[in-house]
Amino acid sequence: MRWWWIVLSGQALRCRSVRQAPDGAEVVSACFFAYVLKLDMPGSNHHTIRASDFQRKAAGFYEDSGLPPPLLEAYWILALPEHFQEAVLKECPAMVVLAYLLGAESKLYTEPQVAAELYDVGMGLLQRFEIRTRSLIRESWPIDAALGRLRAAHESLQRLGSKSVPSTGLVDIVLAYCNEDLQWLQVALPRWVEGTARLYVYEKCGTPAVLGLLPAHIQVFHEQVIDGPPGGRKDECSAYLTHLSRAAMTRDVALYTLFLQADALNHVWPYYLHLVMRSIQLRSLDVSFLHLGQSRMVASTSECKRAIFKQVMGVDQQKMASGYCCAQFLVRQDLILAQGELWFRALKAMDEPLPAGCEHVRCQLVHS
Repeated sequence: MRWWWIVLSGQALRCRSVRQAPDGAEVVSACFFAYVLKLDMPGSNHHTIRASDFQRKAAGFYEDSGLPPPLLEAYWILALPEHFQEAVLKECPAMVVLAYLLGAESKLYTEPQVAAELYDVGMGLLQRFEIRTRSLIRESWPIDAALGRLRAAHESLQRLGSKSVPSTGLVDIVLAYCNEDLQWLQVALPRWVEGTARLYVYEKCGTPAVLGLLPAHIQVFHEQVIDGPPGGRKDECSAYLTHLSRAAMTRDVALYTLFLQADALNHVWPYYLHLVMRSIQLRSLDVSFLHLGQSRMVASTSECKRAIFKQVMGVDQQKMASGYCCAQFLVRQDLILAQGELWFRALKAMDEPLPAGCEHVRCQLVHS
C-alpha cells in the first residue's frame, strides 16, 4: 500500500509550484512591511517618514514610556494634498489614520472644533476598509490606545468644564517691570483674555509703567518694589515673592497666575504662550505648575547655591535645581495657597545677608 506516498508527493509538488504569501489585508495592515514615505517639495528639505519609526514612536507615546508623540510626522502627513493622502492610504492606511488621531488629541485642548473634525476624518478613513483589514490594523497599530486617550481626555475636559470658576477669576498676570517697552501688551492681552483678568505691574526701577490702552475688562494694579541691601541681586524675584506673599495672606488669587518678565516675548515662544492662555480660557488646562520659557538652562550647583537653598527652604538641597530661562512660569491657585509660609520666608531671606559659602559672590552695579 503506497497510497500515502502518492498523496504526500502530490502535496509536495503543489507546495513547490505555488508560492505561499500573506493575504492582502495582512500586507496593507503591515504597510508592505518596510514602507517609506519620502517628501520632496519645492523649497523644502528632503523629509523621510518610515512607517516602522512612526509606529514605534506612537506605540512608545501611548504606552506612557516618556516618549513624545510623533507630532512632526503626523502633521507632515496631515499637510499632504488630498490625492497624496489617498495614495498613502492605499499603501499604509494606519499611518494616515493615526496621524489624524494624534492631530485630534493635540488640538483637543485649544481648538476642540478642529479636534472633532480630525477625529471624524480619521475614523471615516478607517471605516472605508473591510472588517478583516480594520481588525488587523487595530491589532498591529496603537489605534485603540489612541481612541482610549481621546475618550479619557474628553471626559477629563468635561469634568474641568463643570467646575465653577473661582470668584477671584480665571487668570492673574504678574509683570516684573524695569523700564521695558510694554506696547506688546496692547496686542497680546486682547487675544489672550476674553473675560475679566487682573494685571499686576511691579515697578522695580522707580519709573511708572506706561501701558497704553488696554481692554476695559482687564484690571491694572501698579506697585513699586524697592530693592535695597543687604542680600544679593533680587531682579524679578522680589516682585514675584511680593505678589506671592500678599496673595497667600489675602487668599485673593485667581485660578492661574502667570509670572512674566516685562519683555516676556523675548524669552518665550509667543505661540506657545498663546496656546497656554487659550487653554485657560477654554478651561482645559489642568496643571499645578508650568514652565513658560523657551530655553532650557544647564543645571549647575555650588556651595553658595546650596547655602541659599538651605537658608530659604530650611533643609539641605538633595539634587541640582533645573529649569528654563528666564524665570517665567504659571502656577495654579492651590499650589500658591498651600505654600504661603515659604513665600514669606523667601521674601524675608532676600533682605538678609548672604549665607556662609557666598563669600566669592562679586558685587555688580546695575544701571536702571
